[in-house]
Amino acid sequence: MIHSACRWAARPGGREKTMNHRNGFTLIEVMIVVAIIAILAMIAVNRYQAYLERAHDSAVQSLLQNLALAEMTLKSDPNRNAMLPVEGATAGDSIRELGAFGFRPDPRVGFVALPSDPSNPDGFLLFAAYGAVDARVYVYDFIPRAGVWVFDPAADYAPLLPGTLIAYAWQPSGPAKATVKLSVDGNGRVWAVTTP
Repeated sequence: MIHSACRWAARPGGREKTMNHRNGFTLIEVMIVVAIIAILAMIAVNRYQAYLERAHDSAVQSLLQNLALAEMTLKSDPNRNAMLPVEGATAGDSIRELGAFGFRPDPRVGFVALPSDPSNPDGFLLFAAYGAVDARVYVYDFIPRAGVWVFDPAADYAPLLPGTLIAYAWQPSGPAKATVKLSVDGNGRVWAVTTP
């Protein structure tokens, strides 16, 4: 039989000593374990957030590269020698036309394609950001003289930043449909995500 008290052999004074055994942990032990778990959770959350940010940036870069390739392919068409702006009321039709060159929008990434200089149809800027508050806005800047793309955070392009980016869903028939509207601040960050 198990008792909650353990009896020791009688001592010379004739008295028995009793030692109580407790089941469970002390408050200090529990507090130490909770503190260790909290520290590990903070480390895990920070790493997960960094992982998500890298994944979002990757989705944005992929969309910009695909859009740039479609624009360049369209621009090389002898019947058209200018890029196709993707903004405003005609954006869905523009995306549909770019779809003929393999471009498919990501419904989670808002973007806009603008001429870098209205007098020069060769150069253009592509802005894009992931559909999350505080996401970075990136820009692809086509430099016609050098024939290269520059991929940068859009903060360097503050005067040219559009106030709104729109994400679109590809439609098998008809123009692309707007899914998300991203509001952009002057620092190249998304500050609001709404449905259009």
